[in-house]
Amino acid sequence: MLSNIIPQQNYFVIFNAYCNKNNPPQRQKEFMNSKLALMPLLIMSAFSYAADEATPEAPVQQQLQEVHVRADAKRVKAARSYSIASDGDLRDRVNLGVLGKANAFTAPITVVNYDEQALNNTEARTLVDAVAKKDASVWQFGGESNTLTGLYFRGYQLDARQFSVNGLAGMYGTQGTASVHVGSAQLIKGASTTVNGMDPEGAVSGSVNIETKKSRR
Repeated sequence: MLSNIIPQQNYFVIFNAYCNKNNPPQRQKEFMNSKLALMPLLIMSAFSYAADEATPEAPVQQQLQEVHVRADAKRVKAARSYSIASDGDLRDRVNLGVLGKANAFTAPITVVNYDEQALNNTEARTLVDAVAKKDASVWQFGGESNTLTGLYFRGYQLDARQFSVNGLAGMYGTQGTASVHVGSAQLIKGASTTVNGMDPEGAVSGSVNIETKKSRR
């Protein structure tokens, strides 16, 4: 190849000296036309030389050692998304209706979960009383002998008829249910129509979902 014999920086020096050496004007004009005709060839030769110099070397393949990881699948799953309560239940798992089971700390809405152990520690007779004792921003109205009980939070009333059981509305008793029958309860603060649908009374303060107890081995 021509580029391997004569360095690129000497092409134009030699060619100019040859064209200007004691030639008449007509002869110089012919040499100039020849020079312009050879210009693309010289440029292509320079690019081909640069491409030969810039050809990368083939990458060296390396094989990593095999790594074995062993762990308890149940513990890893619980630690990744939920924390385990003292009674063995998943404390942070909440039922958000159309959103399904979710983590209370990463859910897109404000939700408080009361597990079975938390309800038992209040020593309350009804669920409404237990929730009111656990949350300072919530207070109850009515009582065990009243025809209607419920909660007040965020300045609005939420009576027991608007509580849902296992995600179904209208399944909760109007005079309250004993706390010993409740496995967990989720209190959603704020608008929750998108999650649980429109309740019979159309409350805007939030909603309460009750999870019944599950059998254990």
